[in-house]
Amino acid sequence: MATITAPKEGIYMVDKQLSSVWLSNFNYEHQRPMRSAHMRGLARMMEEGKFRQKTQIAFVEFAGRHHLTNGQHTLSAIVASGRSQMLDVVVSRAATAEELADDYARHDTHLTRRFADSLVAHECDKALGVNRTQLGWMVAAIQYYAYITGVRSTDSTTQLTHDEKLSLLREYGDLAKSAIDLFEGFQNNTWMTRKSTIAPAMFVYQHQPEMASKFWRTFARDDGLRIGDPRKTLRDWLRDSVTQGASGSRLGLKSFELTKGIAACWNAWVDDRTLRFVRIDRDAQTVSFLRCGAVRVKGAGPFPAPADDAAEPRPSARTIRAAARFVAAQLTD
Repeated sequence: MATITAPKEGIYMVDKQLSSVWLSNFNYEHQRPMRSAHMRGLARMMEEGKFRQKTQIAFVEFAGRHHLTNGQHTLSAIVASGRSQMLDVVVSRAATAEELADDYARHDTHLTRRFADSLVAHECDKALGVNRTQLGWMVAAIQYYAYITGVRSTDSTTQLTHDEKLSLLREYGDLAKSAIDLFEGFQNNTWMTRKSTIAPAMFVYQHQPEMASKFWRTFARDDGLRIGDPRKTLRDWLRDSVTQGASGSRLGLKSFELTKGIAACWNAWVDDRTLRFVRIDRDAQTVSFLRCGAVRVKGAGPFPAPADDAAEPRPSARTIRAAARFVAAQLTD
């Protein structure tokens, strides 16, 4: 029986045979899918003598065995090219599976690791009962939700560390899952699964779950909605708009504009008003969702003062009309 050569820390030549052994026996079980084009590119560099020597690969020793957490593409390229390379092999130790997953998540040598890949290593998809695609939607929506609710001071995702992103997902993952469930069966419509749609859905669901369910589920189905129904108007408006910069853009709206449009339609629906056109104030830093509160949509720093109409929900148009009829009847008598 052939001896399996375990990785040892140091800088040394790694050949095709050793690379194959390491890939076959020590590849981390939650590794992202192989990017064939990237691997072939590395192999070509090796064949041409252009690959950077002393490139680092990493293993973590946990539960009595080694796990390759960084270097899958490099070792695969050595196998494909047949060219030995001088590598910097790093071996660390983990006391828990969580530490092992953290080590995998923090590596980004050569190819930027998608955050969703790192979350899968933590089995967040299984914990929340979603697939990788849905997990990606949730991650983007949660980061935007944290911004509009004042948890974060900026909408920039580049300033978030891996640990901060993971903390946000653990804090708001269940809420995000509840929000995307409102669109169940209709999630192939990409304009329903953008962060600027899911985050406002999270906000209203958190404050008014029954109303949010009625609003968003009917919005998603579009079953018999009449022209003038705010949910119909919102559906058509979102369908005809895409985030700014995307190909085929019709309206070219930014996330803050989309959030304001959603608020306008939600407020009209809560207020029992018809709404045929979406109009927004592009300068306002906050926008109010009736019976829920205000969110921040522009600017950075401390959460701005909410709009005046966020403090107390206004009576609906139906209530105002009923009160007017009552007063008229009293005057007639």
